[in-house]
This record gives sequence, C-alpha cells and structure tokens, in this order.
Amino acid sequence: MPLTPKVFDTLLVLVENHGHVLEKDDLMKTLWPDSFVEESSLAQNISLLRKALGEGNSERQYIETIPRRGYRFVAHVREVESENTDIIIERRTAARVIIEEEISDSDHNGFAKEDISKEDVRHNGRAAAQDEIINNAGKGKPAYLASIPHPSFLTRHQKPLTFAFAAFVVAVIALPFGLKEWFANNLFRNKATEHFTSISITKLTDAGKVKHLAISPDGKHVGYVLEGDGGQSLWVRQVASTSNVEILPPVEVDYDGLTFSRDGDFIYYITREIRGPIGILYRVPFLGGTPVKVKDDVDSPITFSPDNKQYAFIRGYPEQMELALIVADIDGDAERKLSARKQPDSYSFAGPSWSPDGKTIACAVSNSTPTDSNVLLVGIDVRSGVERPLSTQGWGWVSQLAWLGDGSGIIFPAWNQDTPVINDQIWFITYPEGAARKITNDLNSYQSVSVGADSNTLVTVQADRLANFWAVPNGDANRATKITHGAGDKLGEIYGMSVAPDGRIVYTSTVITATNIWIMEVDGSKRKQLTFDAPGNFHPAVSPDGRFIVFVSRRTGRRHIWRMDIDGSNLKQLTSGEAEITPSVSPDGKWVFYVSYFQGIPTLWRVSIDGGEPVQLTYEHTLRPAVSPDGKLIACLRIDKSSRRLKIVVIPSEGGEPLKFFEQVGAASNSPIRWSPDGRALTYIGTADGGSNIWSQPLDGSSPKPLTNFTADHIFRFDWSRDGKHFVCERGVNINDIVLIRDK
Repeated sequence: MPLTPKVFDTLLVLVENHGHVLEKDDLMKTLWPDSFVEESSLAQNISLLRKALGEGNSERQYIETIPRRGYRFVAHVREVESENTDIIIERRTAARVIIEEEISDSDHNGFAKEDISKEDVRHNGRAAAQDEIINNAGKGKPAYLASIPHPSFLTRHQKPLTFAFAAFVVAVIALPFGLKEWFANNLFRNKATEHFTSISITKLTDAGKVKHLAISPDGKHVGYVLEGDGGQSLWVRQVASTSNVEILPPVEVDYDGLTFSRDGDFIYYITREIRGPIGILYRVPFLGGTPVKVKDDVDSPITFSPDNKQYAFIRGYPEQMELALIVADIDGDAERKLSARKQPDSYSFAGPSWSPDGKTIACAVSNSTPTDSNVLLVGIDVRSGVERPLSTQGWGWVSQLAWLGDGSGIIFPAWNQDTPVINDQIWFITYPEGAARKITNDLNSYQSVSVGADSNTLVTVQADRLANFWAVPNGDANRATKITHGAGDKLGEIYGMSVAPDGRIVYTSTVITATNIWIMEVDGSKRKQLTFDAPGNFHPAVSPDGRFIVFVSRRTGRRHIWRMDIDGSNLKQLTSGEAEITPSVSPDGKWVFYVSYFQGIPTLWRVSIDGGEPVQLTYEHTLRPAVSPDGKLIACLRIDKSSRRLKIVVIPSEGGEPLKFFEQVGAASNSPIRWSPDGRALTYIGTADGGSNIWSQPLDGSSPKPLTNFTADHIFRFDWSRDGKHFVCERGVNINDIVLIRDK
C-alpha cells in the first residue's frame, strides 16, 4: 500500500528517534506544526504504518504504543555511515527531498537553492534531479529535514543527515515481507494513486436547483445556494441527516461562490445584481443571522489562508485590460495585488485556492494562444508573487479549485480535449509532481467542488439536463409543439443549431458519446448523423442556398472552420488560424464570418466560402457574429468597458466602428443572436422569473419586448425558419443537485 506524505513523515520521525518514547502532543506538533489536528489523525497514521509493516493486531514488532503517552519504534536500527550507503540513501530519498524542498527565508525564487526545480523533475525525469542531489550530498541538510525539528524532549544530539537517513534505510532493509522491495518500487509512485481511486457517491439533495456549494471544515455541513421562486437563497444541510435549514431567504440577486471560514463559524458569499458585473462579498454566521458586508469589487469566490487571517480572490480591471490576484486582510480594508495578468492572458473567475501550508495560491489561467487545452494550473508564491506551473496538463476549461487538506494535490471540475463528450469531470493533480487523472469518468457534468479537511470527502454539484426541440409557429407559445423526446444535450447553448431553407433542422448532439452534427425534418423525424470519425463538431450554420453546412471541428486537434455538403459529404477546411468558432454565412453565400482568438483576443474575421486568405474585421473583443438578411450589417456581442456588461453592437459587414449599441434583457453571455427574418430587429434568449423567452430588440432603438410567453423552462438554443413563420428552439430544465463523494 502506498504511503501518504504525512504517514511517511511519521515513519521517518519514529525511526530517527528509535528506542525513545515520543509523546503524542510532541509528535503532533512536529508533524503538523502550523495546523490544529485531532489525535485521531495521528492514530490513523500509526495504523497505516502498522499495516504497511505487516503487524497484526497483537504483534508490535516495530511500533509500540505507550498507554496515555505516545509511541516508540522498537525494531533494531543499525547505523551505517559508509560512502556507498550515502548514495543508496540519497537515491531512495531523492523524490522526497525534491517534493518537500522549500525556499529559505532569504530566497524568494520559489525553488530550492540548489536549483532542483519541480520543472526539472517533470520534464527531464527524476534521474537528473537525483544525480544532482547525490552530487551535493553532505553539503547541508535539505529544507525538508529542517522542517521536521527534533522534539524538545530529546537529550541526545542530532545526528548528521547521513545517519538520519541511513538509520531509516537500514531499518527498511531489515524489515520482512519484502518491504525493502516495496519501497524501491513504490517510493516514486505517482501520488495520484493515493486519493479517490475508489469512490462512493451519495446524493444529498433532490431539489434540482442547486447553484453553488461549500463543505464545512469538519465535513459535517454543506452550505449551498438554491434557485427558486423569488430568487436565490442560502441553505445549510447536515451531511449525516436530511436536515436542511434556510440561512438567507430568496432575493433577486446572483450568488457567486460560497466559502466557509477556516474555523467554520461563518459562510462568506458573493452577490451581484442579476447578470451584473460587480460582486460584493458578505459573511453570515453559519447558523444564520444578519449578513455583514465585507468588501466591494470581488470578482471570484474567495479562499482563506490557513491561519484564517487573510483571503484571496480575483479582481478584473477592465480599463487596464488586467486580471489580478488580490490578497486582503480578514479584519480591515488592507489589500495587496499579489500578481496580475494582462489580457489576453487571464486568471479564471472560478476562483483561487490557498494551499494548506500557506505558501502557494493555486489558480487556473489561460494563455495568449488559446487552443482546446489552453487552460493551465499555476501556483503563485504568497511572498513573492512569482508564478510557476503546477502541471503540464492542459484543459479546455477549468472550474473551481480545492486543495486537499494534506496538501498532496488539488481537485477541480474540468474538461479536456481528450474527452469526446464536452462535459466537466472531477480531476485531481498531485502536488508538486503535477500528475493529472480523473476522479469521475461518466456522462454527467460536475460544477463547483469543495473538499473536507480530512482529504477523503468532497461535495460537488452534479448537473444534468432534460431538454427537447420545439417548433413554435409565429412565436406563439400556446401553439408550440415538441418534436423530439429524449434527454437532450447538456451544452446545447454552446453546440448551436441552424434551420435550413427547406425547413430541416441541423444541430449538434452527443447522443452517441461524441459531439457530432445531425440533421432532422421539421417534425423531428428522419434524424441522420452527418459527421463521423473526429471529436468536437459543433456551431453549424447552413448556407442560404441550402448547399453547405459550415461548422467548427477539432478534427485536426485545433478548432477551425470547416465546410461540408448538406448530406455530410465533401468536407473542406476553410481556416487554419487560432481557435476559430461561431461561423455565420452571408446571405449571398459567398462569405463566412467567424470569431478567431488571434493573439489571444476574440475578434471578427471573414473568409470565402471556398477558403482562402482570411480578413480581420475588428480588433476589439467580439463574440457571436450574425449577418443581417441584406448582408450589410453584423450583430455581435462586445464587453462595454465602463459597465463591464456584454452589449449587442451592430457594425458594418466590412468592419469598422459600431453603429448601434443595445442592452440585453436578462440574456446569458452565451445566448446566440438571430436577426428577425425581415431584418428590422435582433432576437435573443432572455431569462426572467425562472424561465426563458425569445426577446426582440428593434433596430430603431425602441424598447425590447418578448416574442414568446413561456412561463417555465429555459431556452438553450434557437433559430428562425427562412420564411419567418416559425422558429425552432431547444427547451428544458437543468437538474443540479449536490452529491457527496467519499474516498473508499
């Protein structure tokens, strides 16, 4: 069985002090110098060691329990101080030294003084790092050993490093049951095998409308946000029972992240106006009470330092085109900008996570050359602000981060390009090695994550969706007809759809565990798959003459614009730039307008329907282009720097400055824009009072109005028929509930 770092520490201290009684309190102070832990944690470590050493319930060949006092290592340990043994010792312990080596108080570069960086280990293998340590043997005690001081009760002098490790290695060599071989084979084993390799999942709620959550430090309670009539409310549930208590009543605001204080006394949360840009941080007593405003302009969930005296969060500075990691005092207004990224580089608004040792804050970041794996995890040194990668693995997107309580890794929901279905799974990366693996691997999607202090329990929001396509004549909800019957797609708003001139519906679906483009009749019959043998085909747009479907595909490993015949034949790649998405075909069928993340910024481009040299049309953030029926205008989304809100802008189809600006009514950031068939208005999905409708914004600037009167469910995607007599939409409900995942 593999040993966790703390169990390894326990064994090392016991062997180094063999024959001496180690008091429980002193052991706990030595092993957890900066944390309060219960005695049961030490007992658990001892139990795991005894199991690894092969001790039975009545046999105490190695670790003796001294009643009401502590423990003593009683096996024979022989001191060896030869040069050859030094090499053996250093080879056997090299990985541990690399893992635990920390900078000294006077060195702020984030790596060991001997320059054996974690990147060297990841990219060049452990051999080079081990040789470096061997060559430097005897030059001084590694910081790892310095971090485990001898208990104050010891009267003997501290032995040199060689003896300390030699005693440990010889003890290992003397053990039966092949333990020497076990250490040789397993000391360098990836830590990813140590947590959540076998899990149990328990559903804690069934309301289906959970948005955010956090587990208390003791793992006994879960705070969560519930969306319902009247707005969003804050609740607490007891994990061991079905008891749910409302802490704050429903209000018409958007919650954005929950965090328990380290002592578990308070829940911190962020609210903002519905789809508003400015977040305000509050705290409320865990058992309910009057909320207290803590800080303005907080753009992500917060994370607390281990001593509960500071917290960190992400803040955006639109005028400077900058995102920053801010560290603030829990008492008072003092804050400092620890690090910053200029766009197109950015930090994720999903929020940072502070390491248990207090030295590192983990963040998800995106780089300046977006691909399907452009989101990375970095660690930021709390003292210096120096940023370094935590893993070489990349993801399409990453959600909330959570360190394990023992500091051995980070857990988070994410999606990466190796998955044929675009959905978030729970991932785990080891620290400091950066090895990544999935904890979950199913067809569900997971949003938010929070980990208990025991490192063996986490809670997450398991997301599902029930949705179907509907045909809506003249926008009359009372005459809407459901044309499909199934579970629907979890990301229809991202996948997209398009209505062909003959009325057939082209859409993206993940029915058969891959993201592909399909076509069906207007009544939902004769469904046919059009794309095969490649992951990630979405955003279809049918040409006005009905000959072609233009779409986004990752079949080359990157997102590019492709074209195929309406029957799925004759595929042709049209672009080869940076992360190209959301195509829209001009009414004459000659041009394709799309967004490219050229140099990391989403901007509008145009290319011939037959391919060729693309032309850049905008140089500011531009999203979701839609060409007008006469081909003269393009509607798209752009962030207004002063209000930080997405607005609809209308620009000439040849590029240039915006001609018109429009606010959206309750529109999500991923709502598609569709021109009305007569070209006089822009339509989009607006959500209010728990349901979605299609809204119309006249080009003359008059007030927007709803075209439909649905009273329930959400609209995820839609498109008009070419004659304007009906539109087709996908409607349904999101089912989001809390699940508890335990490490077996």
